[in-house]
Amino acid sequence: MARTERRLGVWAGFTLPELGLARDRGPARRTEAAYHDTADLRLLRQGVTLCETEGAWRLRAPGASALEGSEDELRALTLGWALGAPVEPVAQLVTARRTLVLRDARGRAVATICDDDIAVLRGRRVAARFRELELRAGSARRLERLEATLREVGAQPVDSVPKLVRALGQTAIAPVLEPGEPATAADAVRARLTRSLARWSESHAALMLSGSQESVRSVRSAARALRRELRPYPPAAAVREQLAWLIEALTPVHRLDQLMARAGDALAGDEQAPGAGLRAQLAADRAAALAQARARLREERYAALLRDVARLVEAPPLAPGRGARAPEEVLARLVREPLRRVRRDSTGDLEKLRRHVERLDVAARAAAPYAGPEARRAIGELADLRALLREHHRALASVETLRALAERSGETAWEAGLLAGAERALAAEVRAGIADALERATRRKLWAWVP
Repeated sequence: MARTERRLGVWAGFTLPELGLARDRGPARRTEAAYHDTADLRLLRQGVTLCETEGAWRLRAPGASALEGSEDELRALTLGWALGAPVEPVAQLVTARRTLVLRDARGRAVATICDDDIAVLRGRRVAARFRELELRAGSARRLERLEATLREVGAQPVDSVPKLVRALGQTAIAPVLEPGEPATAADAVRARLTRSLARWSESHAALMLSGSQESVRSVRSAARALRRELRPYPPAAAVREQLAWLIEALTPVHRLDQLMARAGDALAGDEQAPGAGLRAQLAADRAAALAQARARLREERYAALLRDVARLVEAPPLAPGRGARAPEEVLARLVREPLRRVRRDSTGDLEKLRRHVERLDVAARAAAPYAGPEARRAIGELADLRALLREHHRALASVETLRALAERSGETAWEAGLLAGAERALAAEVRAGIADALERATRRKLWAWVP
């Protein structure tokens, strides 16, 4: 039968009562675990622990199995959660464990009680000290009887949180990235920046570990969103430039992901089927592009960027006097300039138009909660134009990727040419509808709410 476990808290002088079972005392053991975190415990506050025990390093994160590896490897995974801040030793957990094996009348081991005396040290100071009993039994019924007996003499259930969190108290559970309810223009901007930074922070480890399409897309789209959100604020120009550097690093991987997804059935099948060589080449190119991107994410420049963005989120760079004003007084005015640029553009340079539409969409969405139903209707019309421009951009990017691949590898040139032709046809089809969508999305009546 599967073994079950339970934890109970007891006081220093607690003595085990008579349990009706024979006891064998196991060996005593003392372990020391050094926990590493930022100065303000950002990892622990997000449910992440990085610890070193007897030279072995382990990382635990919510919803994932514990990871073991070298110190450098695991530290690299924590960069997102730490928001680029240095990760240093913050506490040491010293556990003195005594083990009792409980046996029935036939001498069979039926349960185990691990009696842990735990001290949490911060520097040379004992920050907390407590004692726990960890109960293990071969059946749920046996475990329930054992727990009931111990609770009758004062033992209490322990919350299912790490020992270090319980020891450090409120500091270890305060949220790191929490938008809050916007009361001022600065609050509203901070809420939007926070959401994008949180998506980036949460996806960093997955990008470094698996490099999945979703992790690449999440980090890249979060960086692009932050760059767009920060455009109206001149003090953020340097950070926007660094965000462009990060986006550039991830774009080759993202484009290959999109191309393989868009090609769909054309790249499916067994190794002998048409397109198999192209599929293998695209996968190899993606692996090389991902390795290059990960190398950039290990640079100090990347950690510095995370720190700089975190500072901007904490104190949005609004013009003096604007941050304390009501959101409706400030945010709608920020729509005016990107709207003017979109109206001024013709459909001749669709890439330029796409960038301006993206910026208008960001500004409009920031102002919409304070501008009424008119703003929501404008965003709806803009979404249609934005979707066409994005589809056109993706098709042309796929053509460029396929052209470069065909020039490099003659074996896949035929398959690449077929796919490129389909992407060109799609781009032409989409392009035909952009002019009408632009006219609908920029009607003056639709944007009458912009001052």
